[in-house]
Amino acid sequence: MTIFDLAGKLCSWAELVPANNESAGKKYLTLISKCVRYLKPFLVQIANAIVKSNKHTELRNKYLKLKKRRRHKKAIIAICCRLLVSNYQVLQKQENYNHLL
Repeated sequence: MTIFDLAGKLCSWAELVPANNESAGKKYLTLISKCVRYLKPFLVQIANAIVKSNKHTELRNKYLKLKKRRRHKKAIIAICCRLLVSNYQVLQKQENYNHLL
């Protein structure tokens, strides 16, 4: 995991964050690209399973809060990014997963 010095860079590499296109003060609409072929669908499946499950209430509650303001797909992508960041932290610190952090 030394390739990515920050968890945000890993999320950007996995293309879970939208690009920032701005020119001459105008912001252009950007979408999340579909380049990472296996990682993003895998994370989306995990996020959908977690949202439907009652075992991970903190992620489910975060999803429900996000879904009020955004659509289902955007909320799922936010949960995917959160999962990727938590996995990054576990691998970086080489310790067990703690859902309270």
